[in-house]
Amino acid sequence: MAAPGLIERQFLRARNGLAYVTGANRPVMGQTPRDLVWKRDKACLWRYRSDDGARPRYQPPVLIVHSLVSKSYILDLLPHTSMLRYLVGDGFDMFMLDWEPADPADGENTLETYIDEYIPEAVGVVMQEGGAREVTLIGYCFGGVLTLLTAAAHLELAIRGMMVMATPCDYREMGFMSNMFRQGRLDADDVIDDTGLVPAQALDEGF
Repeated sequence: MAAPGLIERQFLRARNGLAYVTGANRPVMGQTPRDLVWKRDKACLWRYRSDDGARPRYQPPVLIVHSLVSKSYILDLLPHTSMLRYLVGDGFDMFMLDWEPADPADGENTLETYIDEYIPEAVGVVMQEGGAREVTLIGYCFGGVLTLLTAAAHLELAIRGMMVMATPCDYREMGFMSNMFRQGRLDADDVIDDTGLVPAQALDEGF
């Protein structure tokens, strides 16, 4: 089969560009059935269910604490590439604590807001919904940092097991910029721009 000519390639580029801009060719992600079982401010607790309505076979329920900034569908991409769909289909009772985009009302939130309020309350709801006396925690990305802090600060929580994924907890391995902060050679003001944010270029250089 002959390679497309210049005009045909330009046409294909234009067609693909229009499809991308309009979102016409974007796959629908996050298709695993789920129900909202609790909400507080921007915190949303979802319970996932199987396509055939089968009840979970394993206890305790599993709570995934997602990152505050990334999209939760990364764990539920497409039906054949979904961690959540696989675990639900295998018989686990899966919950996810997800977060709506922050707005100025969240400007006063601190780490304590998440580790002393949102996450412990969500753990209680998961045990109530799942009819369980304990829970397994999974923290994803920055959600893993929050999970570790919550477990350390609240020994009274009935956590049977815990794991974290893609979680930056050993900052000695985070690159040269992290080491410069640890050594006092960089200050936060050195990387924050006039808008109060860290520019993407600074993050790229840091990693």
